[in-house]
Amino acid sequence: MIPAPEWSTRLVTVGMLVDESFRMARLWNDQKSFDDNFESSLAGQFRSMSLEGAVKATLRRRFRAIEAASPVLLLAKQGMPFHEWRDCLRLLIGATEQPFRSFVTEWLFGEYVRGRYQVRSIDLHPFLAALWKEMARTKEPTRYSFERTATGLIKGARDLGLLQGNKSNHAFAVTPLSDEVALFYVVFIAQVEGSFSKVSTSLLWRLAMLGPAEVHALLLRLHQYKRLTYDVAGSLVALESKHRSIESFAKGYRA
Repeated sequence: MIPAPEWSTRLVTVGMLVDESFRMARLWNDQKSFDDNFESSLAGQFRSMSLEGAVKATLRRRFRAIEAASPVLLLAKQGMPFHEWRDCLRLLIGATEQPFRSFVTEWLFGEYVRGRYQVRSIDLHPFLAALWKEMARTKEPTRYSFERTATGLIKGARDLGLLQGNKSNHAFAVTPLSDEVALFYVVFIAQVEGSFSKVSTSLLWRLAMLGPAEVHALLLRLHQYKRLTYDVAGSLVALESKHRSIESFAKGYRA
């Protein structure tokens, strides 16, 4: 089961920790406990104990819903290349974490479609202020916390492959999904939405900067190459995959 997204600015401000997550995933051992896996893969990898503690705490929170996270971990162990695996991690984070989910699917995707060239954290402030008020249900953040969150969201999008640039200015750096990652998105989104029939219209495709027309073209290509079955008749959509769960997909993946 994939959990509903939870609000946590800590997960944003500490960072997406993509490299650390990939290293941990490659070393993950199902014979060890959840905590032992963190200790064996991350201990002694950081310049200070405080940084190590922050990384472990963040990744424990991110991967604590192990039923949803384990297929993503398994893909790394099965040899999925880093850049493809990063795209899968982005979907997991975007599906389960706020404010990153709304930031990408509502604000960043909209700016991408409108053709924005540069993205700065200050541009995000009005949207983030409204989102914070709507979803956080906490006292008004300090100016420092607010700016750290805005900066963290931009950096997170960069670390997860959607942006490129330096601390002050970023530009979009979107690359097409590989067929294997696209298939993972199909199965993962079907589990989140509760049905394969809802996959083509899901807003979660925006985590790959894909709108309805691009999703249709992608699914049609996968159908033509017999990677799945995709038929559209008016408003009726029939979508089928041999993998009915992300666990099945991950176990069947071969690099």
